Formats: sequence, C-alpha cells, structure tokens
Amino acid sequence: MAGVSARTEALSRISALTLREREALAWLREGLTTQQIARQMGIAYSTAKDYVGAVLRKLATTRGQAAVLAEHAGLRAPGPPAGPPRSREPRCDECPERP
Repeated sequence: MAGVSARTEALSRISALTLREREALAWLREGLTTQQIARQMGIAYSTAKDYVGAVLRKLATTRGQAAVLAEHAGLRAPGPPAGPPRSREPRCDECPERP
C-alpha cells in the first residue's frame, strides 16, 4: 500500500500548482531542460524558467525530486517531445497539390 500513499501525497502536493506549472513539471519528468520546456510549451525561455522555478519553490524540492514526484502522481507530458522546428509551407486553394 506504500505506492498508494506515495501517489496520494504526490497528487496532493501537485494540486498546489497551476495548469501551466503542471505542464512544466510533466516536461521536467521527461528530462527536458528549461530551454526544451520553453520550446515544447511555445513560450519564452524566461517564462519557462519562471514556471520551473515556481514548481520547485512550491514543491520545496529539486528538479530530480520533482520528476520523481510527477512519476508517483502519474503526471504525463501532453505529447512526445517535438523535434527541431519544421518549416511549414502555406496551404491554400491556389497552391498546386503535392503527391
């Protein structure tokens, strides 16, 4: 039953975080750097740094311990880590179809 109590405690601690802080925590769990978290969340590095700092402060823990806490809570990142930005070609009715 120790697993259940660890999960309950983790969920309780994480409940103090905002939605965006939880998202940053989920990416921390995946082992991403703050720069990578910023890219994943589509925000500036300084904003990601603020989110990560708030997570660590509110949980009174280190990055590694926060990742373990997220694991215990079952927190998952919203999707797989994105690769490098891809160039997007505009789509319109006048553009020729591509195979």
